[in-house]
Order: sequence, then structure tokens, then C-alpha cells
Amino acid sequence: LHVHYAYLDAVTAALLQPFLRVKTIVRFGGGGLSGDLGRLRRLGLDRLFLPLIRRLDRFVVVSRRMRDELLEAAFDPARIRVIPNGVDPARFRPSLEPHQAQARLGVSDSTALTVARLSPEKGLDCLLEAWRLATTQRPGMRLLVVGNGPQREVLERTARQAGLNGT
Repeated sequence: LHVHYAYLDAVTAALLQPFLRVKTIVRFGGGGLSGDLGRLRRLGLDRLFLPLIRRLDRFVVVSRRMRDELLEAAFDPARIRVIPNGVDPARFRPSLEPHQAQARLGVSDSTALTVARLSPEKGLDCLLEAWRLATTQRPGMRLLVVGNGPQREVLERTARQAGLNGT
């Protein structure tokens, strides 16, 4: 049984596991305050739910940082697997050379790009503040943010207030 997110689905799987008699893998969704463990702690459900979830067979996380969070929460290290999100570079090769792509997009070497879900755990508010500081030292740099999500309006407002429109 493959369960996404260490939340109600994982708790249900843990409760049903003795009856289902199947191995259960939990894929943790995110880390930090907005990740699975952070959500359980914020809601005060960690003391109730974590002992149940820890009984499951395997836990998949996408980074060593998330693995460390599970270890701090007393998960068995032998049952944790780190499987990074990734792209097969042999399959997804750019059709253009970097300078050709830059010319087509109208960007230069002083352009940075981030592609992300616009949500708190991505830390884009920190990126905008860092970019504001960087552009005081190096005017003319551009930042392109591509994505959508619950923080879109907040980030757009932050960028406007910091004078980053058009940069």
C-alpha cells in the first residue's frame, strides 16, 4: 500500500494494516513547518498520530533534511529511504544551447530564474528580500519567478513594495 502524506491516510493505513496484511510505504510531503511533521505538530496531533505512523513499513522522503526530521521524530532509520525528486538529463535535454535560449527568451547572464509552487515552504519571500538587497549592489539584474500557488498574491505585493517590478 502506497500512501502519500503522513496524515489521515497514513493513520488509516496504520489502523488497517493488521487486517490488510500488506506492506505500507508512506511518502512524506514536504519538510519544515509546512511539511507533514510540521502540520501534525501545529494541529497537536503528533503525539497521537506519530506512534501509529511509525509502525508502518517504509518511509520515503525527497531530501536528507527531511530524513533528519524523521530521525529527530524517532523514526527507524533502517526504514527511511531518500529518493530525490529529479529529472533524467538523458531524456530531457534542452533543444537549444544556453546562449540560444537566452536570446530567444530575451534574458542575459544577469538573469536568475526560479520555477516553484508559490507556497510558504519554498521560501520565496526570502528570495525576494535577498534579490532586493542584491540589486542595490548590482542594478540591472533580473529575477524571473515562474509558478503559481497560495502565496502568489502576497509575493506579487511584496515584490511591488520592494520595487522589484520589472526586475
